[in-house]
Amino acid sequence: GEILQYTLNSLRCGTLSQVGAYFADSEIENADLRSRGKEPTKASVSLLNDRRIKEVRTQAAGLLAEGVEHPKVAALEAVIRVNSGKKIIVFVEKRHSAKMIAERLNALSGETNARVFIGKQAKAGEKGMSDKEQSSTIQDFKAGKFNILVATQIAERGLHIPQVDMVAFYEPVS
Repeated sequence: GEILQYTLNSLRCGTLSQVGAYFADSEIENADLRSRGKEPTKASVSLLNDRRIKEVRTQAAGLLAEGVEHPKVAALEAVIRVNSGKKIIVFVEKRHSAKMIAERLNALSGETNARVFIGKQAKAGEKGMSDKEQSSTIQDFKAGKFNILVATQIAERGLHIPQVDMVAFYEPVS
């Protein structure tokens, strides 16, 4: 139920890479549990082995290999191109989206220099940003060392950056 709803929401609102990363993270978490002598939940194992989920993953991977991504990515890139050189914050829901979007924006020609701002908590074997890294990233953004901050909802809490030209909500953030 909940995992299928997440997958559908990701396909509607997020990114194809987010869908693939979610299931890859689930596999990593299951392997981590097994390495510690614990068993993953039956629901998780069943879902990862479900033929329909495997088909969605295969199709998503095939589209990504062809360079196809969610249409919102191209729309965001177009907005960023028009606003090249401006100070922009892009809010996303998931770290995978933040990283993918920052990479895509950095590949654009023009004055686009994007960095990711995520929370501290480690997730699926991936470390978060320390207080020092978060503080340094914000200071660099304020100082103009880069002009696009791609941030998860952690940045919404108490983040004050004066003189931002634009804020884009790529995904609904909780």
